[in-house]
Amino acid sequence: MAQQKARPADYTGRQRAKLAAEHAEVVRSREDQIAMSASVQAELDDTVHDTVGDRTVQQVNEQGDVVYVEPEAKTIRVNTTIEDMVFGIGNTYTFEEGRQYRVPAHLAEHLEELGYVWH
Repeated sequence: MAQQKARPADYTGRQRAKLAAEHAEVVRSREDQIAMSASVQAELDDTVHDTVGDRTVQQVNEQGDVVYVEPEAKTIRVNTTIEDMVFGIGNTYTFEEGRQYRVPAHLAEHLEELGYVWH
């Protein structure tokens, strides 16, 4: 099949070819990053790191009885490394990319809204 010759008046086609040539190296490096990310995911184990622990909350019900309530928690896998994230008063979290964590439900929802949860 014969290749068409670029028309001199085709500004868009010339710009596309010029930009493709200029950004070819960036595209190749991005392909390497994607391949690396897939290999990192394959290497990780399925161990869940618990950040909630046994943080039971002491509450008093209507009858005056003391009740211990375990906070609602979710298991998430983050898609980027987050270091020393402060969430709430005195709560600092560090997450490594691709690892699974058991976190309080409101923290999981917050990270989901920001786009840090791996699906």
